[in-house]
Amino acid sequence: MNAELEKVIEDLKKNPKDHDLRRKMAFLLHDGGYEKEALEQLKYLSSIYEKDDEIYFRLGIIYEKFRQLNEAIASYEKAVELNPKNPDYMYNLAYCYDISDMTDKAMEYYQKTLSLDPNDSNAYFNLALQYIKKNEAEEAEKNLLKTIDLNPKDPYAHFYLAYEYQKRGLIDKATEHYNKVIEVCPDYSWAYYNLGYIYFKKGDKTKAKKFIEQTLILNPKDVDAAKTLAMIEISEGKLNDAYNTIKNAISFNKENGDLYFNLAQIHKKLGNEEKMISCLKYAIKYRENLTYSIDIIKEELKNFQNRGK
Repeated sequence: MNAELEKVIEDLKKNPKDHDLRRKMAFLLHDGGYEKEALEQLKYLSSIYEKDDEIYFRLGIIYEKFRQLNEAIASYEKAVELNPKNPDYMYNLAYCYDISDMTDKAMEYYQKTLSLDPNDSNAYFNLALQYIKKNEAEEAEKNLLKTIDLNPKDPYAHFYLAYEYQKRGLIDKATEHYNKVIEVCPDYSWAYYNLGYIYFKKGDKTKAKKFIEQTLILNPKDVDAAKTLAMIEISEGKLNDAYNTIKNAISFNKENGDLYFNLAQIHKKLGNEEKMISCLKYAIKYRENLTYSIDIIKEELKNFQNRGK
């Protein structure tokens, strides 16, 4: 607790009815990270200072941190009502609508934020995400480009823009922005994977492997990266490499049905029928995240078990 806050607390003990002093203490508590204590003070003060927008704004911040989103929204709405020209109030209300899945409300208030502060790159970015939810690709692109115009080093804006381009088949543009992500944020594993996948689809296995291997260095738990790398290794006839890739992935994802199915296929190619059968059983056991047809797996398992009789 800093010296200023300690002094205010001492002064308040001498003057417990001094509401201005209590307000100062509440703000200092909040600024110092004492959210629970600040919340109690601010709730009390809101009944004293009914038109104090900053009290309601701070209440909203604390409620939002505690994931009490209905209370946060109500507090931000009151702050906006009292001071509709403050872009911070407007943005926080929009974001709370956003994380409460109130998409139309979120969009409305991000746009209001931008009418007050046209240089708020975060508002443009989050507005773009709402358009993505609504499958409005052109509006999403427009707002992501505006985000990047205001903040050229925003890796998330570049990533989402690249992904939108990738979905639309604009591969050169997607590649450009995935590379930008890596330039500004070298540890962004998904950008490496998506680049690797693009090159894989193009048939450029050398580049695909380079990016997907880097993905797994940054995120060894990435199941899709492991599956794709194993597919490339199998296509190159490197079955032992593919086996090691999937086994390593399983060490991080012990209950992933897809990985066991992939391992079963490798064992099948290697002629290890018993191990293949074992892996197919594990694939069925961990069916919660299995993307392959369980009926086909069961049929394959039945056929191989019957052969052994």
